[in-house]
Amino acid sequence: MPVLGLVDSGADDSCFPDGYAPLMGYADSDLESFAGTQAGGEAIFRCAKQPVEAWLPEMPERRIKFQPTFIGGRQALWGRGDFFAAFRISFDEPERSFEVTPH
Repeated sequence: MPVLGLVDSGADDSCFPDGYAPLMGYADSDLESFAGTQAGGEAIFRCAKQPVEAWLPEMPERRIKFQPTFIGGRQALWGRGDFFAAFRISFDEPERSFEVTPH
């Protein structure tokens, strides 16, 4: 399924709203809870025990496997530990744009 989200250089790993877990095929028993911090302070995260595969529509041949993390909220965040590790991300602050290219 398509997952729109923010490319977030401040996110350690990619995080998704809790409601995405069942849509991605995960039951509560497939997730491990742990305490962590986010921009708003301390939070409980739920990390998938098994990986999921993702790709960009523009680069379907470049697939990445990662273990998604779920937390309350409404916005998916694509973070450094998995998404940024798989692609070269370039930010152009004056133009308010970014570019994603394969390594």
